[in-house]
Amino acid sequence: PKILPSPQMLFADENGLRQAESFVGSITAAGGTDHLQALKLAMRLRPDVIFLLTDADEPPLTPKQLADLHQNNTAIINVIELKSPPQPGKSPATKRSFLRQLADENRGQYKSIDTTSLTPAP
Repeated sequence: PKILPSPQMLFADENGLRQAESFVGSITAAGGTDHLQALKLAMRLRPDVIFLLTDADEPPLTPKQLADLHQNNTAIINVIELKSPPQPGKSPATKRSFLRQLADENRGQYKSIDTTSLTPAP
């Protein structure tokens, strides 16, 4: 397993942007999605704004987890959900997305992006 460096804030100058790009480029997606741990890690850095990018709405955060995050949070949380459109014949979920609720309760915005509309980088 790859050992990730300790989380730290970087300046958004050329050097910081190169480091961030290198770090993100070195990550390989594997396993499940753990929204709670990712958010707790981000919140420990005490940022003004958090952008949560996720490709999964499962497993959802529970109402208690959402309340705890809201209570212990000072950052704006914006959520970007990358997902495929609903399959033909399947009805879309009617319940309110916990990801939308997370953004709403933490002064952020929620955006859903259809991954079929994205084009790969050259």
